[in-house]
Amino acid sequence: MIDKVCTRLSNKIGRELQVSENEKAVIHYGLFAIIHTSISIGAIVLAGSLLGVLIPALILSVTTVILRKYSGGAHASSPESCAIIGVIISVGGAWLLSKMHWNLIVVIISVLVIFILGFYKVYQLAPVDSMAKPIRKQEKKEALKKKSIFTLGVYLVGTIGLLSIYLTKQKDIVLVWVMCICIGIFWQILTLTPLGHLIVEKIDLFLIHTILRRKGECTDEKD
Repeated sequence: MIDKVCTRLSNKIGRELQVSENEKAVIHYGLFAIIHTSISIGAIVLAGSLLGVLIPALILSVTTVILRKYSGGAHASSPESCAIIGVIISVGGAWLLSKMHWNLIVVIISVLVIFILGFYKVYQLAPVDSMAKPIRKQEKKEALKKKSIFTLGVYLVGTIGLLSIYLTKQKDIVLVWVMCICIGIFWQILTLTPLGHLIVEKIDLFLIHTILRRKGECTDEKD
């Protein structure tokens, strides 16, 4: 659906501006990125606000998205499925984390485990490309790996900063934010692995069958 809308818009803009097919493809890519990102963020903001976990959901989402930009990982078969999975992980994960009672020792152990696992798996596997967008140049692969490791380093500094704030302010919500960073990293690291690809594939198939079934029911009702 999103791709079809972008195709119509890019074709219309292309005709009015009289651009080449390559330039039209660039317009299509830009429109797709803007629309898909806007829908994803909007859905997370809406669902997060309704469940009272807006900030934790955004922290989890941003953590995953930025690391994913450089490390790659499993892809859903459609933008719609990708957006839905993002909302489920970000908002659902934030809601579950906010309902749990965290203590500092458990959080510190979680941080150590997640970051050790994260650095190891990123060094071992990243970047993970896709058949649609293979990464052929070794120089680019090495650059993306370094950026992935650097991103994890930034997350680690931010996490230490949040833990320092908790020690001075004693606000339990800060521990929830730290765990959102950890779960965001864990989910993204998982998508680099064969198991993560399988999980995303199963969720994707479930969403596709659900959407198709509903579309079929709507068509039957119209007939």
